[in-house]
Amino acid sequence: MKGHSPRIIVLMSVLVLSAPLSRAQDIGGWLKRTAKQVQDDIADRAGNKVKETVARPVEEARGGNASAPESSSSSDRGYSAPRRDVRFDNVPQNLLLKPAVGRKFDPAQGKPQIIAVNPYLQPGKIFFSGMAGLQCPLEGGLIIAGDAGFTEKGDTIGEGYWRIVGDGAITPLLTRRYKDSGVRSNSPMLPANPPDKSWADGNLPSPGYAYYKVDGFGLGRNGDILLGASDVVVRIARDGRVQRVAGKAGQQGFADGSGSTARFKYPGRPVEDDQGNLWLADQNDCAIRKITPDGTVSTLMGPDRLCNAAQVSAQEQIVPGNMIWDVRRGELIVGGHFIRSKPHDLYHTVWRIRPDGQARRVLFAQKNGGGGLKLDGIHSIALDAQGRLYLGVGRPGRNNTIARVDEPDGKVTFLTGTTYGGFAPGNESYPVDGAASGSNFRNSDDMCFAADGSLYVIDYHLLRRYDPSAGTVRTWAY
Repeated sequence: MKGHSPRIIVLMSVLVLSAPLSRAQDIGGWLKRTAKQVQDDIADRAGNKVKETVARPVEEARGGNASAPESSSSSDRGYSAPRRDVRFDNVPQNLLLKPAVGRKFDPAQGKPQIIAVNPYLQPGKIFFSGMAGLQCPLEGGLIIAGDAGFTEKGDTIGEGYWRIVGDGAITPLLTRRYKDSGVRSNSPMLPANPPDKSWADGNLPSPGYAYYKVDGFGLGRNGDILLGASDVVVRIARDGRVQRVAGKAGQQGFADGSGSTARFKYPGRPVEDDQGNLWLADQNDCAIRKITPDGTVSTLMGPDRLCNAAQVSAQEQIVPGNMIWDVRRGELIVGGHFIRSKPHDLYHTVWRIRPDGQARRVLFAQKNGGGGLKLDGIHSIALDAQGRLYLGVGRPGRNNTIARVDEPDGKVTFLTGTTYGGFAPGNESYPVDGAASGSNFRNSDDMCFAADGSLYVIDYHLLRRYDPSAGTVRTWAY
């Protein structure tokens, strides 16, 4: 009975002493049942009644309703995906964001206003405790990476990759539990539908190496998760198998070549083109590398072009901090921001780059100097179905906003952007849904257009949905 309150223990003791002696043989079993009920009650009041599942089949994401096995550890409860047969009728709701263990929202009047529209999520309970990466598969829905769940002590329970289908149901793809006290584990992730024998490429020190940190990720045309991991590029199949694409674990460097002869240093998340080639930033955003389907690595642009401030003006500098592939035009779009001391300012550029290295600038902006467009960071980029370019950007003196760039003249239209300040702790500003012109984004860490035409944006641990046709912002996952 360790961990139960004295009041509960005294109550149970009184009930035991008052039981008839003829029932003494049942007291032991009764105590076990009562203790189990107490444990369930404590878990329910903490918002963690549902047991953790890391093994629900991937088929459930496609419409199935498989039941989930319970975790064997009571400390692991709390970040199972919402069941497809459990929907809530109390959405949409206007809610005030309130950080607390096991809770996220409290009802409120007026602003701030969160309109929660996912029918599988209960606003009073937490699911995502942090979001780190987002991709929109061609077949529809979303794949999101991040942390999930809170223990009763307020520690994060686990991390992984989840699929959110079109109607909002969430199912796990790859997940793992954290160690005690919320410490990240190096153990391998458990696939939702594991093969008979999981394996990892021999050039990886351990299966957990490729998953050391759930962060931004790329998505292959066949649904594989693509990662840059310190010194290697890896591909994780839907069944959880890990394949090294190029590089050698434990040996950072900068060298072209085939397979394990190539060297990387902090490669970014890969993007796959329509020919099966992978493109990624490398050398701390000082190089753009290409990996062909057979594993041959080449350098499209190196540090002499990307990180040579003495030879390249601010207007001509390319920063591949964000990178996507434009299928319509067959070229990369890269964008980011950088600081220079002479003249000192925060600069922003967006470029289109052809596979042969030809580049043309789409956008240039500063934060303070100059008389034109002023930005305070480019954090994410996306293309809609018509090939129009969208940016998640900061604005000086304001919060983040979603902007559309109309090419070829580079005209920028801010689509969201009213700031509501004064939120605590840390003096964060308010998240506000509703009409896009009056909505507020505190961040825009990652974003993508889904098959339904909506733009999904990571705003800390909220997944916001911007509907361009209706001109509205809603909250889709939290």
